[in-house]
Order: sequence, then C-alpha cells, then structure tokens
Amino acid sequence: MLKDFLIVGAGSFVGGGLRMLVSRYVDSHVAAAVARASVPAAMGLPLGTLAVNSLGCFAIGFVAGLPSAGGMLPPQGRAFLTTGFCGGFTTFSTFISENTSMMRADNLTGMAAYIAASLMLGFMAFAAGHWAARMA
Repeated sequence: MLKDFLIVGAGSFVGGGLRMLVSRYVDSHVAAAVARASVPAAMGLPLGTLAVNSLGCFAIGFVAGLPSAGGMLPPQGRAFLTTGFCGGFTTFSTFISENTSMMRADNLTGMAAYIAASLMLGFMAFAAGHWAARMA
C-alpha cells in the first residue's frame, strides 16, 4: 500500500508541476496570440486550464487504450500515469472555480462556451489518445 501511495504521489507531483508550467505558458503566450487575432469566442476563456485538461484527456485515453495483457504497462505504471500524473495534471476544481467566476461576472455565454469546449475537447482528446495507443 505504501509503495502504491508513493508511486501515485510521484506521478501527481510531476503532473501538478507540469500543469503549472503548461497552463502559465498557454495563458501568457497562446491566449495573448488569440486575443491579438481577435477571436471573439476565445476571449476571456481560461485557455490554460482548457489546454491541460484536454492534454490530460489525451494522455489518459492513450493509457486506457494500451493493452492490459502482455505486460506493456504494469499496474504500477498505470497508477503512476492515470491516478498520479493525469490526476495531478488535470484540474476539475480549477475548472469549476473558473466557471463560477464567469457566472459571478455575468459572463454566461463565456461560461457555456467553456463548458461545451471542455467537454467536446475532452471527449475528442480521450478518443484520439485511445486511438493513438491502439495504433502504436
């Protein structure tokens, strides 16, 4: 049990740290480029969180698509990558907090767009990751 705890904790540490880096990069570079391009649908949306959650969906879809049999990825590796890394990398609580902020700011259109984009991109990224694993 302690070994599994440490494996998942290590994955979460790596995932959480990477989440911060990717989210900050997207928020500072990609969001600024989108704003300069005057893309109205993306203005004001938390693109950093959208990016990490979509990438995390791809990653967990990829791991889910790997065959369980044959020892390609041992159970500890799956736990490190799914519960640990993807759990630390993606962020449902931040997603909810950002939606609540948009609701309080009376940005219901932005909130609806963010929820829809998050769900659509998440499902598509998971499916793409699953497909990519099957092709590997």
